[in-house]
Amino acid sequence: ACTTWLAAAANRGAAPAQIERHQARIEIARGDDSLLGAARARLSTLLDADRKDLEARLLLAKLLLRLDADEAKSVLRVGLRLTPRNKEARLHYMLAKVEKRKRKARAAAGMAFRAFRAMIRERRPPSEVFDVANFTRDMWLEIGQTKGARTIGRDLTEYAPYHPEAWVLRGRIQLAADYPDWALESAQKAVELDPQYPS
Repeated sequence: ACTTWLAAAANRGAAPAQIERHQARIEIARGDDSLLGAARARLSTLLDADRKDLEARLLLAKLLLRLDADEAKSVLRVGLRLTPRNKEARLHYMLAKVEKRKRKARAAAGMAFRAFRAMIRERRPPSEVFDVANFTRDMWLEIGQTKGARTIGRDLTEYAPYHPEAWVLRGRIQLAADYPDWALESAQKAVELDPQYPS
């Protein structure tokens, strides 16, 4: 079905690079070794044609994270040199994942926090911000930095004050940091925003 959809998109004039990126996403999602090799070649070709192709770079790093964390890190570092500061949040997030994969929790926590702040600055979609916020919270708590984790909760509810998910995440952080009264207040705020949350 995906192949048919991509062929139809190509016939209707979709950009070839966009088709290639989508094909690579499909190959990465399927995870078969031969498909991962095809995706790697496809993405490398895209980056040879345009070193500033951020989407291709992120996909290649995601693929390499499964195979070789050091190579993934190298691909991302090149991306940071080529990418404007106002678009680098997702590169930092992938670097945080690389550091976690390499079992460098402190480095991962610092890079994740940088990614979180950059996501807010770039006004990324809430779903992306919540994803990086959860990852960052986990990393800060893993290294015993509850104060840093609480900062994530505070910043998240300032960024998305009308999203119950932001308040739930803040409450989970407060509970993990041993502030049960504050956690209860955050949970109540989430319910006020959406009485059906969680459904």
